[in-house]
Amino acid sequence: MTDWLTYDELMNSVNQGTQNADVLDYMIQNDGITSREAYKNLGVTRLSARIADLKKAGFEIEVTRISTLNRRKKKVFCNVYRLAEYKEGGDAE
Repeated sequence: MTDWLTYDELMNSVNQGTQNADVLDYMIQNDGITSREAYKNLGVTRLSARIADLKKAGFEIEVTRISTLNRRKKKVFCNVYRLAEYKEGGDAE
């Protein structure tokens, strides 16, 4: 059985004021994040690097590929990253 951690416990597991903390907070508050949202709302240009950091810190991140329309109304694909679960004992930075 998984012991769920509180929001504060999750946020305390990463260094505050970092892009990793910003991305983690956004995923918790919004049930996921795309690279467009990361850039537009957080100023994060390399979301995949931040996701890799969070995975290294022990966070389980689910990736879902979705289709959407770009500004020219053409179908494009992007990833939505969601926090699945936190495994204690990761290397938080």
